[in-house]
Amino acid sequence: MGEKEVKQFLSKGRILRLATVDARGVPHITPVWYIYDGSKFYILTSRRSRKVENILGKDTVSLCVDVGEGYWERRAVVVWGKGRVLEDAGTVKEKGVQILGKYFRDMNHPTAQRLLTSPGNVIIEVTPERTTSWDYTEAKR
Repeated sequence: MGEKEVKQFLSKGRILRLATVDARGVPHITPVWYIYDGSKFYILTSRRSRKVENILGKDTVSLCVDVGEGYWERRAVVVWGKGRVLEDAGTVKEKGVQILGKYFRDMNHPTAQRLLTSPGNVIIEVTPERTTSWDYTEAKR
């Protein structure tokens, strides 16, 4: 996929699978909600989560956003990069609203409000260093 197609693909409400590595070198993969601003990925999560602890120990991460079933319907973006934990309350709220707004039609929804105001929220920021993508639907045509 070209840059325009990647941005369009990542703007949809899909699940991102975030891979981190713990102190023993064991990988940990978690499905999460996210936003992509054209250069970085942002994920709202709890400060107590394993993925946050892993990033604080080793900032190397990888992620995958994919969709489709069967060989000819597959589209995906895979990223290798660096993760950083953002704890500033203003940033957490701003990015949290953007992330939850992507998945909820109404930010007044009780679940959206609960997720946004959970104590101990942080934002994981992922800066890509290498990206690859594919769209096998084009090959089928």
